[in-house]
Amino acid sequence: MTTNHEVLEQRYRRLLRVYPGRYRRERGEEIVGTYMDCAAEDRKRPTLADVGDIAKAGLLQRLRHAPEGLPGGMRVAAAAALSVVTAVSFVFTLRVEMSPPPGGTEFDTFGAFQSPAVILWALWMAVGLSAAFLPGRVTRGLVLVPMAATLAYIPIAYLTYYASPPMFSVIPLAVFGALVLAWPKTPHWTMRVAPPVSLLLALGAFGITEPHRTYRTGDVVLDLPVLVLLALGAIVIAGVVEYFTRRTTRTLWAASVLLLPAVWFATYSLAGTRMSAGDWNVAASGTYVTTAVNFGLMALAIPLVALAWSHWRAAKR
Repeated sequence: MTTNHEVLEQRYRRLLRVYPGRYRRERGEEIVGTYMDCAAEDRKRPTLADVGDIAKAGLLQRLRHAPEGLPGGMRVAAAAALSVVTAVSFVFTLRVEMSPPPGGTEFDTFGAFQSPAVILWALWMAVGLSAAFLPGRVTRGLVLVPMAATLAYIPIAYLTYYASPPMFSVIPLAVFGALVLAWPKTPHWTMRVAPPVSLLLALGAFGITEPHRTYRTGDVVLDLPVLVLLALGAIVIAGVVEYFTRRTTRTLWAASVLLLPAVWFATYSLAGTRMSAGDWNVAASGTYVTTAVNFGLMALAIPLVALAWSHWRAAKR
């Protein structure tokens, strides 16, 4: 008969899978022994605090064994991602939400705005602007709020008749937000000013023209992703220059992880078709879904191949 003590030990050993294999083999017994010594005799499950400690320590060990440049690249990607969602949110608020839909439409309105999506844009802008002065750990915590709100908005867009932003203009922002979780505890000043600067650039690029009536009239949803892809191209060029001048792949790693949400955000431009009011209906928007899947798989393949190549090179050394 298995005792509580043995069950607890087995569960601690399962948790150790978050550590790299080599580290687990070298230090696993020591780690399990330490937790078992501190555990009550009748306990059968690790405490939440223990689970959190093991997960955090394991992820830190994996980052130490990550390919050269990847940890720094994730920090660059976090700054770029927060800059993107801040600028996009500003443009959507200024160019669409603050302009009433044209007369004769049957869309509902959300007070003085076109849709509840304005709440998402306000939350993203608040995080982007507050990152300029808040501690890094606070920014990481705050970004969970607009991420959750963005995901919660998806059923609202399906079930209501607001002039909501298109599906692939909303979902990628949550993915960009996930990258912001790599925001460092003590960000460099350039990271802090990047989101506010991106907002000012968006104001210069989009703030001097007439507002669009809806997300589906005019070209704001088609133009913005093109600018995001151009910015990503500039990051790639900077990464190539950085590699040949400083022998670091940090910025190239950042570009590779930014590619997937950037491609998804550009779904409507890549599909080459105009948007319709039914694009929140998956059955009515097969072209968009197919485009997102095809280009998304290609975008995802790039960092995966880079990871495999890095591990292969490390194994040969």
